[in-house]
Amino acid sequence: MFTHYVTVALRQFRRHRIFSLINLMGLALGMAAALLIFLYVQFERSYDGFHRQADRIYRVVTDQQTPTNLRRESHTGAGIGPILKSDLPGVEDFVRVWQAPQGLAVGTMKVQEDHSIYADASFLTMFDFPLLKGDAKTALAGPNTVVLSATAARKYFGAEDPMGRSMVQTDGQMLLTVTGVMKDMPGNSQIQADVVVSLPTLLNRQPDWLPQYNVLVCYTYILLKPGVNGQQVQGQLPGLMEKVAGRPMAGSKDWTSLSLEPLKWVYLHSDREAPVKGSAMNVTIFSIIAGFILLIAGINFVNLTTARAVERA
Repeated sequence: MFTHYVTVALRQFRRHRIFSLINLMGLALGMAAALLIFLYVQFERSYDGFHRQADRIYRVVTDQQTPTNLRRESHTGAGIGPILKSDLPGVEDFVRVWQAPQGLAVGTMKVQEDHSIYADASFLTMFDFPLLKGDAKTALAGPNTVVLSATAARKYFGAEDPMGRSMVQTDGQMLLTVTGVMKDMPGNSQIQADVVVSLPTLLNRQPDWLPQYNVLVCYTYILLKPGVNGQQVQGQLPGLMEKVAGRPMAGSKDWTSLSLEPLKWVYLHSDREAPVKGSAMNVTIFSIIAGFILLIAGINFVNLTTARAVERA
């Protein structure tokens, strides 16, 4: 039976080549366009989902009221991470990330590195950016240490082993030692960096930033303990901030409050600044367009096939 249907189809195709090509090409192009759109939508919705602990990671954001205006910031003070970990039992760990382009030099080569960040040692254990060389627990623990992506390692050191080699941070004339090489960060990651410098390197130069809670300088991410709900921790934040500020926030003309945003939610849905941002509305619109393309292609195919069937009858 199947062979018979194939024979009939081939016979009709030979007899009505133009009609058959129009019919098949319309359906094929419609399906191809819809498939490409669905791939784009899937990629947009996959941001930061590759982290194994993504469901337990939250970004801490800040609302800061001054006598003149309200600031809604995605940054926090440098002291917020340690405070959350020490005072809230549901918080397992934290990581602070500074985005900071900087000049780097190796020998006679000098580069202005735009994809550069400072980060806590927990950066490589909380997030899944695998190391090809080095120990994830200690690579960023000490001052004056740096982890390079595989691409950056080749750029600065070629085929040579970069481990233990030195780089000069030209902005501050500081010597950095390479303690790790990580895989290039995937394209569906909000955090994009080829150079990760240990945070103690920066804090040794700016020690006054460490205790601050209302000087907003860095992104702060927290890892909740297994079984802890983000809403539970969110409910504890107002009391914690009153304790940190040493006064009640209610009725005050200037105050600082914190909120939590789920990591996988940030890229598409947060209305605050982020290293990389997408649009949930665009994803929805493209999904609807893909559905319409498939529907139109299907209707067109059925109509043409029905017209040919009536002619044959």
